[in-house]
Amino acid sequence: MRSHKYEKHLTLPPRITRERAVALLHDHANVINLSPIATNHHKLEATSTAGIDTDTNEPRTSYEVTDAVSYLPFGLWDGSLTVAVVFTDHVDGVSAVKHAPLGMTIKERWTVRDTAAGPGEETTDGEVLLQVELVASQPVVWLTAGMMEKNHNVYIEKLGKLLKTAE
Repeated sequence: MRSHKYEKHLTLPPRITRERAVALLHDHANVINLSPIATNHHKLEATSTAGIDTDTNEPRTSYEVTDAVSYLPFGLWDGSLTVAVVFTDHVDGVSAVKHAPLGMTIKERWTVRDTAAGPGEETTDGEVLLQVELVASQPVVWLTAGMMEKNHNVYIEKLGKLLKTAE
């Protein structure tokens, strides 16, 4: 299996506290609806982990999320895909693990943190850091990594708008 990792950063608006940003991320519907391809979602039974092994005792919530996907370019073959997603709330954010067909696993970690400052500078601004890891076979990584990064750019743009409306 191959791995493709990347990060996205978003500076918090001035009047949004870190606590408020974390609360918005803990509302999992907010995170699901950031996706430009998510069309539907519903919560699974509280005891279900949707077939995903997790090694944490932090609160978990499982969902089925349906995405609109294009299997071929130019709208030649469009469809939908339902995947299991397990969200884990953390003190500083949330993580999500998605198992998709073709042996693909997508791990996202949303962290609200202080912005790194240079030597002798104070950290006053906060940011949301999105860390993403795609694990799949080489051909699947090659076919999907670029599209995923573009989608996560939209996630960050929509999160920025959500945070501004929460000010």
